[in-house]
Amino acid sequence: MTDIDDATRTTTDDVDETIRYVQDHAPKAFLWNYERDRPQLVKLYNKAMASQWSSVTDLDWSTDVDPEEIIDWESPLMTIVRSAAALPGSPIAAWGDKEFTALGIESLKAQLSQFVHGEQGAMLAAAKIVETVPWIDAKYYAATQAMDEARHTEVFHRYLDEKLGEVYEMNPSLQGQVFGLSKIPVGTSPTSACRSSSRAWRSPCPAICSDAPRSPSSPSCCATSWPTRRATSRSAS
Repeated sequence: MTDIDDATRTTTDDVDETIRYVQDHAPKAFLWNYERDRPQLVKLYNKAMASQWSSVTDLDWSTDVDPEEIIDWESPLMTIVRSAAALPGSPIAAWGDKEFTALGIESLKAQLSQFVHGEQGAMLAAAKIVETVPWIDAKYYAATQAMDEARHTEVFHRYLDEKLGEVYEMNPSLQGQVFGLSKIPVGTSPTSACRSSSRAWRSPCPAICSDAPRSPSSPSCCATSWPTRRATSRSAS
């Protein structure tokens, strides 16, 4: 049995197919020292707390999104498919704008779906930092990061569900990263391992790591259209 197989074993033979239990074997640190003796972390925690925003009240979800308008026609996939359609004897030679547009929309949904799953992975990584670090200030600050990742997961899923209409399953490559990296090797710093895992799971789109939502008119590497941030909202971290 491989490390990934071992890491992805479920705790029971009869569980909901939408749930996967991962055994990470990470030691959890419970503290009795509540002294705030790490001023840099205290500063980061206070800043994170002050810049929290709400995905419900600070985003305008009434913004209309036309999926056809946000297709990235210059993406590698769309470029390759159009070139393939022009080859002699191509099975997609008869494709027209309708078929290419449908593929572009499905490709966008598939890509953003992986961001949903990756953000949940980042949320779990941040939660693991809360569990394993031996300083209370670090636990407090890591908890705010877990909240950030929860917001990202929620917003991406709601955007896909309400604006694009479907969420794809996690692809095998991302699944291997999420479940494999969750098993921290013996002797590895839990903090650095979780941070590396979080980065790896979200590496296709660095802009996702920003906590600030984008407006529909703003460019993004995901070529997507975000609900407009309300003018009265607090500034995000």
